[in-house]
Amino acid sequence: MTQPSSSAAVALPPLPAFAPDRPAAEVDAALRQALAACDRARECAALWFAEVRRRELYRTFGYASLELYAVHELGFSRNRTWQFKRLADDLDRLPALREAVAGGELGWTKARQVARVAGPATVAAWVGKAKATGRRELEREVTAARAKVRKQRAAKAVASAQLELAVPGN
Repeated sequence: MTQPSSSAAVALPPLPAFAPDRPAAEVDAALRQALAACDRARECAALWFAEVRRRELYRTFGYASLELYAVHELGFSRNRTWQFKRLADDLDRLPALREAVAGGELGWTKARQVARVAGPATVAAWVGKAKATGRRELEREVTAARAKVRKQRAAKAVASAQLELAVPGN
């Protein structure tokens, strides 16, 4: 299994000091800077969470499961635990996605979208698409791809059922 690159240790963007009554442009810039730091922190946390899961480090702290560790030690809700665990599983399953997140090339939201549709054979293309498109456009493309797969599966199931009915002796 490929380990995360050393770029996972890249410093988080600095947080701007809060100062009330600043001009609108400064407030907007500070808010955007703070949000970028939040996004990068979430990506970093997802990578560390994946490391805890992969190496079962929660056992070191006396917990029988990752879920118990996340709830009791990290203060996660069950939903947040599920989101982090799912992304951790996807990062292990798709090393190219993990590298894109660790390198700061892809954020948490886009990584979750890519993981919904990518497999080992398609992950590079989906990571490339995610880098080149905005969040909403990526979400639309992922939704369309998933709908296409569902439609293909449904058509295949119907064809299989029709074939089964057509075979004499059934």
